[in-house]
Amino acid sequence: MKKRKNNKAVIILLITVFSLILISCILYLIYTFSGNYINIGYIDDSADKLSEKEAENSNILIVNGIVIGATKNGKWVTAQSYYNSKNEKTDIDVNIFSENKKLGTFKTASLKRYDNSVVYTTIAKGTIPEKYIAIKSSDEYKIIPGMTKLTKTSEDEEYVKEAIGSYKLVNGSVNITEVYASNINQTTDKIIIATSKNKNMLGVYSAVIYVTENTPYLVKYSYVRNTKNSDRWPVYSLQFVMDLNNDKKPELVIQETTGNDTSYVVLELREENRFYEVLRTTLKI
Repeated sequence: MKKRKNNKAVIILLITVFSLILISCILYLIYTFSGNYINIGYIDDSADKLSEKEAENSNILIVNGIVIGATKNGKWVTAQSYYNSKNEKTDIDVNIFSENKKLGTFKTASLKRYDNSVVYTTIAKGTIPEKYIAIKSSDEYKIIPGMTKLTKTSEDEEYVKEAIGSYKLVNGSVNITEVYASNINQTTDKIIIATSKNKNMLGVYSAVIYVTENTPYLVKYSYVRNTKNSDRWPVYSLQFVMDLNNDKKPELVIQETTGNDTSYVVLELREENRFYEVLRTTLKI
Protein backbone atom coordinates (compact mmCIF):
# COMPACT_ATOMS: atom_id res chain seq x y z
CA MET A 1 0.00 0.00 0.00
CA LYS A 2 2.80 2.36 0.98
CA LYS A 3 4.66 1.54 -2.24
CA ARG A 4 1.60 2.43 -4.33
CA LYS A 5 1.34 5.78 -2.56
CA ASN A 6 5.01 6.49 -3.26
CA ASN A 7 4.58 5.61 -6.94
CA LYS A 8 1.53 7.85 -7.15
CA ALA A 9 3.46 10.73 -5.56
CA VAL A 10 6.30 10.28 -8.05
CA ILE A 11 3.86 10.26 -10.99
CA ILE A 12 2.16 13.43 -9.70
CA LEU A 13 5.56 15.10 -9.28
CA LEU A 14 6.64 14.16 -12.82
CA ILE A 15 3.37 15.41 -14.29
CA THR A 16 3.77 18.68 -12.39
CA VAL A 17 7.36 19.14 -13.60
CA PHE A 18 6.49 18.40 -17.25
CA SER A 19 3.47 20.71 -17.02
CA LEU A 20 5.63 23.54 -15.73
CA ILE A 21 8.15 22.98 -18.52
CA LEU A 22 5.38 22.95 -21.13
CA ILE A 23 3.80 26.11 -19.71
CA SER A 24 7.21 27.82 -19.65
CA CYS A 25 7.80 26.95 -23.31
CA ILE A 26 4.37 28.20 -24.32
CA LEU A 27 4.84 31.45 -22.38
CA TYR A 28 8.27 31.85 -23.93
CA LEU A 29 6.86 31.51 -27.44
CA ILE A 30 3.96 33.85 -26.67
CA TYR A 31 6.39 36.44 -25.31
CA THR A 32 8.65 36.10 -28.34
CA PHE A 33 5.97 36.35 -31.00
CA SER A 34 3.98 39.05 -29.23
CA GLY A 35 7.01 41.11 -28.19
CA ASN A 36 8.50 40.65 -31.69
CA TYR A 37 12.11 40.85 -30.55
CA ILE A 38 14.69 39.62 -28.03
CA ASN A 39 17.84 41.52 -27.08
CA ILE A 40 20.37 39.77 -24.82
CA GLY A 41 23.62 41.23 -23.50
CA TYR A 42 25.26 42.54 -20.33
CA ILE A 43 25.61 46.31 -19.88
CA ASP A 44 27.63 48.36 -17.40
CA ASP A 45 26.52 52.01 -17.58
CA SER A 46 28.99 53.35 -14.98
CA ALA A 47 30.68 55.47 -17.69
CA ASP A 48 27.42 57.40 -18.13
CA LYS A 49 27.46 58.30 -14.43
CA LEU A 50 31.02 59.66 -14.40
CA SER A 51 31.17 63.42 -13.77
CA GLU A 52 33.00 65.82 -16.07
CA LYS A 53 35.47 66.47 -13.25
CA GLU A 54 36.24 62.75 -12.98
CA ALA A 55 36.67 62.60 -16.76
CA GLU A 56 39.49 65.17 -16.78
CA ASN A 57 42.97 63.98 -17.87
CA SER A 58 41.59 60.80 -19.39
CA ASN A 59 43.08 58.89 -22.34
CA ILE A 60 41.15 59.33 -25.57
CA LEU A 61 39.99 56.34 -27.67
CA ILE A 62 39.32 56.81 -31.41
CA VAL A 63 38.02 54.37 -34.03
CA ASN A 64 38.17 55.42 -37.68
CA GLY A 65 38.06 59.10 -36.73
CA ILE A 66 35.17 58.71 -34.27
CA VAL A 67 35.82 59.31 -30.57
CA ILE A 68 34.27 56.28 -28.85
CA GLY A 69 35.24 57.43 -25.35
CA ALA A 70 38.26 57.45 -23.07
CA THR A 71 39.77 55.72 -20.04
CA LYS A 72 41.14 56.95 -16.75
CA ASN A 73 42.70 54.75 -14.06
CA GLY A 74 40.93 51.72 -15.48
CA LYS A 75 37.55 53.48 -15.59
CA TRP A 76 35.55 54.13 -18.76
CA VAL A 77 34.66 57.64 -19.90
CA THR A 78 31.99 58.40 -22.51
CA ALA A 79 32.85 60.49 -25.58
CA GLN A 80 30.51 63.22 -24.35
CA SER A 81 32.13 63.37 -20.92
CA TYR A 82 35.57 63.56 -22.53
CA TYR A 83 34.47 66.37 -24.84
CA ASN A 84 32.69 68.38 -22.12
CA SER A 85 35.50 68.09 -19.55
CA LYS A 86 38.82 69.96 -19.51
CA ASN A 87 40.59 67.46 -21.71
CA GLU A 88 42.84 68.13 -24.68
CA LYS A 89 40.92 69.12 -27.80
CA THR A 90 43.70 69.38 -30.37
CA ASP A 91 47.18 68.04 -31.21
CA ILE A 92 46.75 64.96 -29.03
CA ASP A 93 49.56 62.42 -29.45
CA VAL A 94 47.97 59.06 -30.18
CA ASN A 95 49.31 55.62 -30.99
CA ILE A 96 47.52 54.15 -33.98
CA PHE A 97 46.97 50.43 -34.53
CA SER A 98 45.62 48.26 -37.30
CA GLU A 99 44.07 44.89 -36.48
CA ASN A 100 47.42 43.35 -35.57
CA LYS A 101 50.19 45.92 -35.18
CA LYS A 102 51.15 49.45 -34.16
CA LEU A 103 51.40 51.83 -37.11
CA GLY A 104 53.03 54.75 -35.31
CA THR A 105 52.37 57.87 -33.23
CA PHE A 106 50.42 60.74 -34.77
CA LYS A 107 48.71 63.97 -33.77
CA THR A 108 44.98 64.60 -33.96
CA ALA A 109 43.29 67.65 -35.39
CA SER A 110 40.81 69.52 -33.19
CA LEU A 111 37.80 67.61 -31.94
CA LYS A 112 34.42 68.46 -33.39
CA ARG A 113 30.99 67.48 -32.17
CA TYR A 114 28.29 66.67 -34.71
CA ASP A 115 24.61 67.06 -33.87
CA ASN A 116 25.46 67.35 -30.17
CA SER A 117 26.24 63.66 -29.92
CA VAL A 118 29.06 62.25 -32.06
CA VAL A 119 32.60 63.57 -31.52
CA TYR A 120 35.11 63.11 -34.33
CA THR A 121 38.60 64.13 -35.40
CA THR A 122 41.04 63.66 -38.27
CA ILE A 123 44.51 62.16 -38.07
CA ALA A 124 47.36 62.52 -40.57
CA LYS A 125 45.43 62.05 -43.79
CA GLY A 126 46.94 59.66 -46.29
CA THR A 127 49.31 57.97 -43.86
CA ILE A 128 46.94 55.59 -42.07
CA PRO A 129 44.45 52.95 -43.24
CA GLU A 130 40.72 53.58 -43.36
CA LYS A 131 40.23 51.12 -40.50
CA TYR A 132 42.24 51.88 -37.37
CA ILE A 133 42.06 52.40 -33.62
CA ALA A 134 43.93 55.16 -31.76
CA ILE A 135 44.84 55.44 -28.08
CA LYS A 136 46.48 58.39 -26.37
CA SER A 137 50.25 57.94 -26.56
CA SER A 138 51.73 56.46 -23.40
CA ASP A 139 54.72 54.44 -22.24
CA GLU A 140 52.36 52.22 -20.27
CA TYR A 141 52.09 48.59 -21.27
CA LYS A 142 49.43 47.72 -23.82
CA ILE A 143 48.27 44.27 -24.83
CA ILE A 144 47.82 43.95 -28.57
CA PRO A 145 46.79 40.33 -29.11
CA GLY A 146 45.39 41.12 -32.52
CA MET A 147 42.97 38.89 -34.39
CA THR A 148 43.41 36.24 -37.06
CA LYS A 149 40.57 35.49 -39.44
CA LEU A 150 39.75 31.79 -39.68
CA THR A 151 37.80 29.65 -42.10
CA LYS A 152 34.50 28.58 -40.53
CA THR A 153 34.03 24.90 -39.68
CA SER A 154 31.19 22.57 -38.73
CA GLU A 155 32.53 22.71 -35.16
CA ASP A 156 31.94 26.48 -35.13
CA GLU A 157 28.33 25.89 -36.15
CA GLU A 158 27.89 23.54 -33.18
CA TYR A 159 29.39 26.19 -30.90
CA VAL A 160 26.76 28.67 -32.10
CA LYS A 161 23.90 26.23 -31.56
CA GLU A 162 25.12 25.43 -28.06
CA ALA A 163 25.53 29.10 -27.16
CA ILE A 164 22.10 30.27 -28.32
CA GLY A 165 20.53 27.39 -26.39
CA SER A 166 16.74 27.61 -26.03
CA TYR A 167 16.59 30.51 -28.51
CA LYS A 168 16.80 27.80 -31.18
CA LEU A 169 13.05 27.47 -30.61
CA VAL A 170 12.46 30.67 -32.58
CA ASN A 171 15.18 30.20 -35.19
CA GLY A 172 17.94 27.64 -34.91
CA SER A 173 19.49 27.93 -38.37
CA VAL A 174 23.12 29.05 -38.44
CA ASN A 175 24.99 31.22 -40.94
CA ILE A 176 28.47 32.09 -39.71
CA THR A 177 29.77 35.37 -41.14
CA GLU A 178 33.05 35.79 -39.22
CA VAL A 179 35.40 33.63 -37.16
CA TYR A 180 38.49 35.07 -35.49
CA ALA A 181 41.18 33.62 -33.25
CA SER A 182 42.74 35.83 -30.58
CA ASN A 183 44.66 35.44 -27.33
CA ILE A 184 41.98 36.88 -25.06
CA ASN A 185 41.94 34.92 -21.81
CA GLN A 186 45.62 33.91 -21.72
CA THR A 187 44.82 31.29 -24.31
CA THR A 188 43.89 31.21 -27.98
CA ASP A 189 40.14 31.80 -28.03
CA LYS A 190 37.58 32.35 -30.77
CA ILE A 191 35.04 35.04 -31.54
CA ILE A 192 32.25 33.86 -33.84
CA ILE A 193 29.74 36.20 -35.52
CA ALA A 194 26.61 34.42 -36.71
CA THR A 195 23.10 35.02 -37.99
CA SER A 196 20.19 32.93 -39.26
CA LYS A 197 20.35 31.44 -42.74
CA ASN A 198 17.16 32.84 -44.20
CA LYS A 199 14.54 35.48 -43.49
CA ASN A 200 11.28 33.60 -42.92
CA MET A 201 8.25 33.38 -40.63
CA LEU A 202 10.60 32.42 -37.79
CA GLY A 203 12.33 35.79 -37.98
CA VAL A 204 16.07 36.47 -37.92
CA TYR A 205 18.77 36.78 -35.30
CA SER A 206 22.35 38.00 -34.94
CA ALA A 207 24.80 36.71 -32.34
CA VAL A 208 28.33 37.19 -31.04
CA ILE A 209 29.82 34.03 -29.53
CA TYR A 210 32.95 33.76 -27.37
CA VAL A 211 34.68 30.36 -27.27
CA THR A 212 37.30 29.60 -24.64
CA GLU A 213 38.60 26.17 -23.62
CA ASN A 214 36.16 24.61 -26.11
CA THR A 215 33.15 26.12 -24.32
CA PRO A 216 30.96 28.73 -26.09
CA TYR A 217 29.40 31.73 -24.33
CA LEU A 218 26.76 34.09 -25.68
CA VAL A 219 28.15 37.65 -25.77
CA LYS A 220 25.31 39.39 -27.61
CA TYR A 221 22.09 38.11 -29.17
CA SER A 222 19.32 39.95 -31.02
CA TYR A 223 16.20 38.37 -32.53
CA VAL A 224 13.45 39.99 -34.59
CA ARG A 225 10.35 38.14 -35.76
CA ASN A 226 9.20 40.75 -38.29
CA THR A 227 12.11 41.18 -40.68
CA LYS A 228 10.74 44.55 -41.80
CA ASN A 229 11.76 45.93 -38.39
CA SER A 230 15.38 46.45 -39.40
CA ASP A 231 15.80 48.99 -36.61
CA ARG A 232 15.55 46.06 -34.18
CA TRP A 233 17.96 43.75 -35.99
CA PRO A 234 21.66 44.58 -35.72
CA VAL A 235 24.37 43.19 -37.96
CA TYR A 236 27.52 42.55 -35.93
CA SER A 237 31.15 42.70 -37.00
CA LEU A 238 34.34 42.35 -34.93
CA GLN A 239 36.64 45.35 -35.46
CA PHE A 240 39.47 45.10 -32.92
CA VAL A 241 40.77 43.07 -29.97
CA MET A 242 42.97 45.24 -27.75
CA ASP A 243 43.64 46.34 -24.16
CA LEU A 244 42.07 49.81 -24.11
CA ASN A 245 42.11 50.64 -20.39
CA ASN A 246 45.54 49.23 -19.51
CA ASP A 247 44.29 46.49 -17.17
CA LYS A 248 46.37 43.82 -18.94
CA LYS A 249 43.23 42.27 -20.47
CA PRO A 250 41.99 42.92 -24.01
CA GLU A 251 38.55 44.26 -24.89
CA LEU A 252 36.46 43.66 -28.00
CA VAL A 253 35.40 46.51 -30.27
CA ILE A 254 32.26 45.53 -32.16
CA GLN A 255 30.58 47.37 -35.01
CA GLU A 256 26.80 47.13 -34.82
CA THR A 257 24.71 48.25 -37.79
CA THR A 258 20.98 48.62 -37.13
CA GLY A 259 18.69 50.18 -39.72
CA ASN A 260 20.17 53.64 -40.37
CA ASP A 261 22.48 53.56 -37.33
CA THR A 262 26.05 52.33 -36.95
CA SER A 263 27.44 51.88 -33.44
CA TYR A 264 30.91 51.16 -32.11
CA VAL A 265 30.64 49.13 -28.92
CA VAL A 266 33.41 48.30 -26.42
CA LEU A 267 32.96 44.99 -24.59
CA GLU A 268 34.98 44.16 -21.47
CA LEU A 269 35.57 40.57 -20.31
CA ARG A 270 34.67 39.97 -16.65
CA GLU A 271 33.66 37.14 -14.36
CA GLU A 272 32.12 33.90 -15.61
CA ASN A 273 33.40 34.63 -19.14
CA ARG A 274 30.84 37.40 -19.61
CA PHE A 275 31.49 40.45 -21.76
CA TYR A 276 29.93 43.72 -20.58
CA GLU A 277 29.14 46.65 -22.86
CA VAL A 278 30.99 49.59 -21.30
CA LEU A 279 31.01 52.16 -24.13
CA ARG A 280 28.75 52.83 -27.10
CA THR A 281 28.88 55.56 -29.77
CA THR A 282 26.16 55.67 -32.42
CA LEU A 283 26.32 57.40 -35.81
CA LYS A 284 23.16 58.28 -37.71
CA ILE A 285 23.47 57.50 -41.41
